[in-house]
Amino acid sequence: MDIGKTNLQMLKPAQKNSPERKQEIDKEELRLRQTSKDMESIFLGIMIKAMEKTIPRSKESQGNNLVNMFFSTVMGKEMAGKGGIGLADLIYESLKAKEGDVQLPDSFPVQYDVLSKINSLRSDDE
Repeated sequence: MDIGKTNLQMLKPAQKNSPERKQEIDKEELRLRQTSKDMESIFLGIMIKAMEKTIPRSKESQGNNLVNMFFSTVMGKEMAGKGGIGLADLIYESLKAKEGDVQLPDSFPVQYDVLSKINSLRSDDE
């Protein structure tokens, strides 16, 4: 029996709904979610480090750079693990959209031009 391209095309929708495919999709979604949380925790850690630079330090406290770096990293992970600032959700949706699984609405925040906003804030300060 010869299975032509037409018959193979008819099998593809059934393969998409197979239990194995569902498990594969679930694993991929978990991986994307974890990656998104990790990226948010890194961002939050960098943000905390930048905030710490605004705190005046004495000579004695300057020796605690390693402790401060560790603190920033741990705080970033903890904040992201507790829901964060919503960045992980945006990253996740963006990654899903890149895979073609999700269509972004026109008002999706990722389309927001961050660089132009930063430049406009800088020009307002001057």
